[in-house]
Amino acid sequence: MKQEQFEWIHSWSDNTNNQDLPRVLLIGDSITNGYQEIVRETLRGKCYVDYISTSYTLNSSFFFKLIVNYINNNKYDVIHLNQGLHGFSMSKKTYKEKLRKLTSKIPSSSKVILAESTFVNKPGNKTVDKRWGKKLEERNDAVNELAKEMNLSINHLYEVSKNIPNDLRNEDGTHYLYGGYQMLAKEVVSAIEKKLF
Repeated sequence: MKQEQFEWIHSWSDNTNNQDLPRVLLIGDSITNGYQEIVRETLRGKCYVDYISTSYTLNSSFFFKLIVNYINNNKYDVIHLNQGLHGFSMSKKTYKEKLRKLTSKIPSSSKVILAESTFVNKPGNKTVDKRWGKKLEERNDAVNELAKEMNLSINHLYEVSKNIPNDLRNEDGTHYLYGGYQMLAKEVVSAIEKKLF
């Protein structure tokens, strides 16, 4: 497995010993890292929202061990999983197999939401990144197929991300400015609230 030039992990857990509210876990890549604070603030007082975001990929044994141990470190009522913008060389078959393996390790007491990965432009946002576009089509197909097979919920973030205007996108073509992350966070919050309330 080929690693990326830079590998990173960000995480945060609030009030870890409190059990007076439901607890939610966001798992994902840099897109999750971008919207997690907005989701956490929007849901503050309704539930505790923890997150772990990383560049490590689904086909990394380190990622698998890291996430499984993180999940088992607390009791989560809802787990939202959005991990698809790293590990370009991974095939659709491998991506789906690894996503299935990870999902099968989540306790049955947790409600799982699988999120589609978000749209990617080339830097400058003037043209679509067709190379990533094909890869995302495969991965989002895998997400939808797996959700159907395992009776899991889907968060359709791809369509939302396609409609985020360029003035709310980062110049790198992949990430977003605050307003773009607000649009994604709104959909994530809605998906979580449907599972919790």
